[in-house]
Amino acid sequence: MGHRLPHPYKGWGTLFFSVESAVAEIIHRLYSGFISPTTPQSDKTPSKAGRNAEILARYAAGETVIDLAAEYGISPARVYQIISRRQR
Repeated sequence: MGHRLPHPYKGWGTLFFSVESAVAEIIHRLYSGFISPTTPQSDKTPSKAGRNAEILARYAAGETVIDLAAEYGISPARVYQIISRRQR
């Protein structure tokens, strides 16, 4: 005697006849109290062109790499990349 597959999954008093419907119900229950964002979300890092231009201008005006790194919260190596235009 064995079980016949596929069989319905019984969860929270309801029968789910597919994995997709069970997962959809779990996600609905987990996230039902969350508010959706009003603007699209992106995984892209915002452009830092403005910051980099400021760093270049301030370096050209005589500020040190160490001071610029401390002020912008980046490493001195990153400042060197910016001033030599070898950005990642």
